[in-house]
Amino acid sequence: MTHHGRERLVILSVSNYSQLSQRAVQADRAIVEPSSIRLGSVLDRLVQGFMAVDRNLVVTELNPAGASYLKLARQKVVGSTLADLFTDFGRTLLNTFIVRAVQSGESAVFDQPSLTFEGRWLRFETMPYLDGAAILFRDVTEEKAQRARAEEETAMAAAAAAHSGVGRGRLSPRGTFVSVDATLARLAGFEPEALYRARLTDILPLARRVDAAHRIEAVLGGGAAQSFTTALTVNGGGERPVRIALAELRGEHASDGAVVIVTPE
Repeated sequence: MTHHGRERLVILSVSNYSQLSQRAVQADRAIVEPSSIRLGSVLDRLVQGFMAVDRNLVVTELNPAGASYLKLARQKVVGSTLADLFTDFGRTLLNTFIVRAVQSGESAVFDQPSLTFEGRWLRFETMPYLDGAAILFRDVTEEKAQRARAEEETAMAAAAAAHSGVGRGRLSPRGTFVSVDATLARLAGFEPEALYRARLTDILPLARRVDAAHRIEAVLGGGAAQSFTTALTVNGGGERPVRIALAELRGEHASDGAVVIVTPE
């Protein structure tokens, strides 16, 4: 039918209308489905755990990494509330920030003891997701332990510096100094910068170098820590009796050198 010469209505058979409707549905699916497939593919490949909950904190999604960490089948988790899955969940930070994400759209990043394994720590990221919230989580127990060790090392260095006469340094895997504190440099009569890249054996008397070199090589080769009495050749003349302690500094895959502590005898 036309109106003022323009097409206005088209009469179709039921068969033709059904075909056109089906094509429209397929076109919509072609737009929507690939994006959901891509999202699912990303979530499946995440090394972090991913969990989604609705407004009532019922789990709606869980990726393989999350199921692996929880050691629970996805089918058992999806459909359960977080309170059903975790003891005392209502009193945790995670509960607080998930509720905020649902109610006010607030995102947060925080660490919390694991709700599943005693002595472990998880880093959580909470954010709004659909009509509920999403949770990303990963184990950071080792990261926190490394940070604590680094802080302890810093404190030990400060204590050693405050304790008169205790010198500290670090050797490369080749036995050369990569760092020297002021006390160690002063024991040898140098400024710290002057000993950078020098060998520890370079500041020992000639008669003491062979024994010290064997000990350093043993430690850098993965051997036990060493402690021995020797002497430093003092810049400007003379020798200063000292005791040297060496311990290997292990990297992730190989030796990162050794730590040196020197105390006057």
